[in-house]
Amino acid sequence: MSKLRFFKAALFATSAISFATPTAARIALENVRYSATDDHLRVVFDLDAPPTGGDIAIEAGAIRLNADARSAEAIRNAARLPESYLAAVDDKASPQLSFILSPDVTIERSFEIADDGTTGNHRVVVDLARTKTLREGPAPMTVAALDAGEIAGVRVVEEKAGAEELRSEDLARVLGVSNDDVRPDDQLKINLFGAPLIVGGELEAAAQSQSNYDLDRRSKDYRLRTLPEAKIEALFLPSENVAAFVQAKAFVESEIIDADGSDTTQAGASLDQAWVFVSKIFGLNASLQVGRQKFQDRREWWWDDDFEAVRLHFASGRFFGFIAAGEELWSADTLEPLQGDQRDRRHVLGNLAYTIDPKKQLELFFLNTNDHSGGYGAGELVADGLEDESDADLTWIGVRYRGRHKFDPLGKIYFNLDLARVAGDETLIDFQDPEDDGLLAASAPLATKVRGWAIDTSVNWEMPFDFEPYLSLGYARGSGDRDETDGVDRDFRQTGLHGNNGKNRGISRFRYYGEVLRPDLSNMQVFTGAIGVPLGETMWLETVYHQYRQTTPRDEISASRLDFDPLGISRDIGREIDAVLSFEYRQRWEAEITLGAFEAGDAFGPAKGEWAHGAAFKLNYNF
Repeated sequence: MSKLRFFKAALFATSAISFATPTAARIALENVRYSATDDHLRVVFDLDAPPTGGDIAIEAGAIRLNADARSAEAIRNAARLPESYLAAVDDKASPQLSFILSPDVTIERSFEIADDGTTGNHRVVVDLARTKTLREGPAPMTVAALDAGEIAGVRVVEEKAGAEELRSEDLARVLGVSNDDVRPDDQLKINLFGAPLIVGGELEAAAQSQSNYDLDRRSKDYRLRTLPEAKIEALFLPSENVAAFVQAKAFVESEIIDADGSDTTQAGASLDQAWVFVSKIFGLNASLQVGRQKFQDRREWWWDDDFEAVRLHFASGRFFGFIAAGEELWSADTLEPLQGDQRDRRHVLGNLAYTIDPKKQLELFFLNTNDHSGGYGAGELVADGLEDESDADLTWIGVRYRGRHKFDPLGKIYFNLDLARVAGDETLIDFQDPEDDGLLAASAPLATKVRGWAIDTSVNWEMPFDFEPYLSLGYARGSGDRDETDGVDRDFRQTGLHGNNGKNRGISRFRYYGEVLRPDLSNMQVFTGAIGVPLGETMWLETVYHQYRQTTPRDEISASRLDFDPLGISRDIGREIDAVLSFEYRQRWEAEITLGAFEAGDAFGPAKGEWAHGAAFKLNYNF
């Protein structure tokens, strides 16, 4: 049995589906995709619902699909299939669509990929080969751009000796490679001690600029910097139930233009991940992952961070998830040593997902973060940079619903809802610099309780046009503390592991609370409207509008990137408009241009109406 079968069995439950002779049409064909190597082809049929008996037939010389509707994209892409493998025969007057195989082509295997509630499509995958003999070594099958969320529902139908269900790279996609990244199918493969070693990564050229972040047009406030980096990854499969993964990068940070005249360049390196994975522990459908590893949920609303941890993955029927415990023990970045507020923070976290049906999913999230650094006594001296202003034992618990709902003829609605509550105890300490000698003196600690809640909900409407533009509306709110004297802090605060980086229906992920302001969801309401339009098959343009209001007027905004704070006199923080142009080509090239502009509201007093501007560019080559 192949290595990947063990890993997938450990991560996800599997069950068979059946294919029968076509009868009445029950499904719609959303798209047809393929990817090829020298003598193998993988064809992926994107369907709007799981096939049942009579919907699809896979025969020795043909694939026949009964579909009550076929999108324009599916018709175009079906005509582009390599004729050396198969040709599409589309009788537009009939629901049947046939794919006739070339005489020297055979069907190796077929399987189903159930939608996890986020992709919007159910997939049927067919692997074809030019000859009847499989090559030695790692299977050359490609995966047709599956991402981590899609792999969860793989159900194998038939498999011939020597063929792998999925390539080794998919394990890294599930556990190692960020949702922000893509990797090509033809990565470098090396035989190391008789076992496969897969090597890949990315090269990135990036630049960022910002201006008027102090909200004072009379002053000179602008900055431009470049951030090139090179990332390399290695996945080693030493045995049938063990994998090891390492991801590291080298980077350069250069100030090209700065209003204060500074011109600095510094280079560094970081070890992002280094872990070992063991499947089928104790003979169960569970897996153990140990080492520095990535925690990233789909929206990064809960977590997007790398730290040392022990994690148990599990799956049973429609349920799958993990439970983990860990702590950042050292800084893996040569330029950024661990600060005082990052030390001694132990995390226990978990995620349980339940697949309601192929297009709807319910998830439970849990996190306890305990700062066990011990605190300080009044007047205690601490070296500058090692101070920790908050010791807290906080617990977050929340639920997420994601689902696609189809409303003919209006199109498809993608709905997302996050609800969360945080509770616990926190001890706050102020630090003063009495003698300017690099030492800080701690004040008497102040103990308080924490009780907060948050909601984030959005509706994405994929409009019923051939080019499938979308319209999105969203509302997010993090509770605020109206009484700062009662010993209870009712401000919601995010986990500290979060990233607030996701996407709607387009290609690129972006800061969905604003690219310029980038606030945390604490004492804040964010109203969002967005529209996205595909520009051809490889490019998207998205425009996003945000309006910000504090729940309670306050003279600070959690995590704000501005250099000017509100005055605490009004709830009206302001508004922002962002534009994101993204491009992706053949899992090799990615490009993104982001422009943002924030207009200050009444909360900024005399700075009301001032604009802060930000821009970012990146170009990635994946290998």
